[in-house]
Amino acid sequence: CSGEVRSFDHNKALGQLRILENAFSAAASETGASFTVVSSVDLTAYEIYRDEPVVSRFLGACSKIGTDGKLTSTFGGSDNHNFVLHGIKGIVLSCGMNNVHSTDEYISTADLVKGAALVSVLITLP
Repeated sequence: CSGEVRSFDHNKALGQLRILENAFSAAASETGASFTVVSSVDLTAYEIYRDEPVVSRFLGACSKIGTDGKLTSTFGGSDNHNFVLHGIKGIVLSCGMNNVHSTDEYISTADLVKGAALVSVLITLP
């Protein structure tokens, strides 16, 4: 069997993993079974605070193109996890996709154009 533990807090995720390991150990002991846990940390949870310059820059760029910048927490994985782990603070930009990770995934032309405008402003802001 396989599974995954995610949290907005890295230590909380590790604690939850220990709880699961203990539950499996107890169940195995009760039935005379054995088990092995193989775990790896693929992503380290992080938080970028609203007062960080990267957030201000994003919100400023959104304002410049006439859209509201919405800040959202997700359990998704991205390259940004590795950047933050190495001291590079960033945020992940949504490109406006719908039905993500399905065979019905799509993006509207308007959202694609708006995303390109946002990236253009972010690149050219001083």
